[in-house]
Amino acid sequence: MTLGVYINMKDQVSEALDFYGEIFGSTCTDMMTYGSIQEEGGPEIDEKNKKN
Repeated sequence: MTLGVYINMKDQVSEALDFYGEIFGSTCTDMMTYGSIQEEGGPEIDEKNKKN
């Protein structure tokens, strides 16, 4: 069974996903960050929170 989960976190997302992956025996197969979105006219993201 495949489960699609959408979560929003401010910091340490990769570490949190690794932690929960170990607990539940799963892996994140597709992760999108706000920093990876290239949308014109969208909100500006400060460099501290922008991760590619």
